[in-house]
Amino acid sequence: MRKKFLTIAFIVTGIVLLIATSILFYKEWSPEDDSAATVYYLSPNGNDANNGSSSSPWKTISKAMSSISAGDTVVLKDGTYSAYFNINKPNTTWRAENKHKAIIDGGFGPGLLNGEWKNIVSAWDSKCTNIGKWSPLLSVSADNVEVDGLFLRNSCGRGVLVAENVNYSKFLNNRIDWTFVSGFYVSGKTKGLQMINNELTRISFNDQYTVYTSNDYNVNISIHMSGEDMVVRGNIIAWGRGEIAMTGSRNLLFEDNIIVGNKNNFYNGWADGMIVRNNLFWAPESQLNPGTHWEKKNGAENNWHISSRNENDTRWVSYASGINNAAYYNNIILNNDFLFSGYHKDYSSNTTNVYFGFNTLVTGKETKDLFNMVFGAKDGSDSKFTGIIENNIFDISKDPNATVKAALSGNDSIVFRNNIMPASAASSVKGPGDIYTNSAGLQNALVELKYPIPAIGAATVDMAALRTAVDLNNYRLKSNSPAINKAVTSSPNSQTQVPSLAKSQDFFKNSRTGVPDIGAVEYGGVYHTSTPTPILSPTPSDQATPGPSNTPVPTISNTPVPGASNTPIPTSTETPRTKPSPTPTTPITGNICGKADVDGDGRFSIADFAGFAQMYGTGRKTCADKDVDYGPCGGRDVNKDGNLNIADFGGAGIGFAQRYYPKTSCAL
Repeated sequence: MRKKFLTIAFIVTGIVLLIATSILFYKEWSPEDDSAATVYYLSPNGNDANNGSSSSPWKTISKAMSSISAGDTVVLKDGTYSAYFNINKPNTTWRAENKHKAIIDGGFGPGLLNGEWKNIVSAWDSKCTNIGKWSPLLSVSADNVEVDGLFLRNSCGRGVLVAENVNYSKFLNNRIDWTFVSGFYVSGKTKGLQMINNELTRISFNDQYTVYTSNDYNVNISIHMSGEDMVVRGNIIAWGRGEIAMTGSRNLLFEDNIIVGNKNNFYNGWADGMIVRNNLFWAPESQLNPGTHWEKKNGAENNWHISSRNENDTRWVSYASGINNAAYYNNIILNNDFLFSGYHKDYSSNTTNVYFGFNTLVTGKETKDLFNMVFGAKDGSDSKFTGIIENNIFDISKDPNATVKAALSGNDSIVFRNNIMPASAASSVKGPGDIYTNSAGLQNALVELKYPIPAIGAATVDMAALRTAVDLNNYRLKSNSPAINKAVTSSPNSQTQVPSLAKSQDFFKNSRTGVPDIGAVEYGGVYHTSTPTPILSPTPSDQATPGPSNTPVPTISNTPVPGASNTPIPTSTETPRTKPSPTPTTPITGNICGKADVDGDGRFSIADFAGFAQMYGTGRKTCADKDVDYGPCGGRDVNKDGNLNIADFGGAGIGFAQRYYPKTSCAL
């Protein structure tokens, strides 16, 4: 009897302690400066004379802007709102009540083209002359602004502009479509921007206006991000007739994105400190696309490509000089040329401390230079490249005429090793451990990417179909692939270091064990069939300290740079692992903790807290799913120790309480 009494007393005491601690944590994390924080509502059917409540919403964005204070949230109900406005109130949140149902419309719709690009000049002139081609649908000129779930479309100018000296902006879960110039522009004197889980399509097509007025195509920018400490994660960016440009960026993390059919699918120009990993870059098979959004006047061809080129520009000279400290790894690159170049027009500059490894590059039917480096002496200049090119697959089975080559000189210091490439590759890119073959043993490298480009002036873009257009199973390794157990992970005698995540995780975030495989995907890893896009997860780090300074950059050592690319490579002593079975792992059984976002609505709310309390309070404390990736929200077992306890509720910087307050977004 006494034992039973003690057991009951212990359980009751535990529940009381949980409740008391919950109250303490809530008080500890409750706002001090924003104690009067309020949620206000807008509706196209509202009235600015209302009080701004959910049942009595305001009508206009200008009314909300003039009425709110720091800490407030503005919820936009379903409907269409007038565009071209500026958020100038710091520490405010603007979000759609229902994702992509609150529409910011600029009035320059694709239907104005009547299905022909030749109508672009008259259409823009009639609708947009008084607005201007640089006007953004939404601009941000204040710190700590969050924009979540809006749909911005039909812009005479830009989609979003983040102004100079604006810090810690967040753009989450938004949709941007049909902008005359750049869909997203981040000024150079900004810091800490996060761009997560957005969809951007048909951003920038003013090159068509130019060609129909001057008969010449101009350089076009679809996205421009030149700030500091930026995170660009989990976005889909498609059909921009301009460059995805990161010129002037410092300490950029670009991961888990899907980049489709832009003029230049990634262009960094001058940049310092950049990680590009776990992205899917792809383009259609054909370079000639009449009758589509990518039609060019007079039957001109496009050139699907990615370029890392030294663009000497006075606008960026205060931020970077050349391309320095860059890492590209675990990317799948399909139907794109890839270029490293030390030259741009009459300029030349150096590219230093670059790691390019564990990528899978596959030609399209019309790819010309699958991989090309241009650093030889030119016009009296001789730009320099230092870095490591290793453990990549260069598969030309779809186009045996595609090239893998490099023009180098004596001042370049590059380690080429353990790549799979065609025997026809230039001797300048070959190194120890290479495997020479046109086919790397991928499941189906010959498959053609026949997803249709949107028609000229199409009303919408099918995002669901676009996300699933590429079957990533085709780029897994066959059981007899020469890539299996052939990667090297030891650091060469080089100034450039091998990123730890490159050799420990693959494209799908599966672990690389033993001697890893060459390429982006490990053989036999579990394919997440319910999520055909790159898996979104918090960036692993060695610390839990919050803040943008956690964004990793390639590590630089003080080791002198070696001279030739034929530096002897230490022999790996790791024991090759047995080829794993491609069969998916056994499903989790038993008591599980489940995801932190209990109801799966993409936000943290009291309903999710109730779920946590129920799981903890009823004694089901075992977390068999502690290692399951539940996306940005994570699982409730935040410290992943296999137990559900009070540490998970209020762990330093990562606990459930911190996730729940002060923002409800799951994108942490």
